[in-house]
Amino acid sequence: MNGGSCQDCTGNSSLFQLSIRFDEQPGDINWEIRDLENCQYTFWKSENMTLGEEGNTYRYYEKCIPNDKCLIFNLTDSNPSH
Repeated sequence: MNGGSCQDCTGNSSLFQLSIRFDEQPGDINWEIRDLENCQYTFWKSENMTLGEEGNTYRYYEKCIPNDKCLIFNLTDSNPSH
């Protein structure tokens, strides 16, 4: 994307934009956004979004997130040696 958004957020929310450059094993990459106050609640997670992706490519994801929540973003690579 060229800095633009394909999604308009309404009400009390803002657009979270994530741009990732995958290594050779994109299926090893996962992320999640959790509510910091209630860590049991996962607001958004990759849920196999990276499976089947080509290696060494860029991908862009976006999601409207609530403004009134304190959220934490975690990104993991289950095989960081690649």
